[in-house]
Amino acid sequence: GDVLARMDERELRWELAGLKAELARAEKERDTAMAGNKTSAAQTAELEVRRLSLQQELLQYRLDNLSIRSPLDGMIV
Repeated sequence: GDVLARMDERELRWELAGLKAELARAEKERDTAMAGNKTSAAQTAELEVRRLSLQQELLQYRLDNLSIRSPLDGMIV
């Protein structure tokens, strides 16, 4: 269970920050469309929000699993 190596997370962090900004934009677009009774635009924006949310979850999963751990006890020579 010891950590053998840890991958660099900077690129994933940058991608996640950009994705959060896109998600905020899509949510605002959805809310604006809903306020203006633009049903089709609101539905399209909602699908975009869902897509970005799933991408965010995937990136967070990848960030949480950057460590390579030893599956066995022993010494590395």
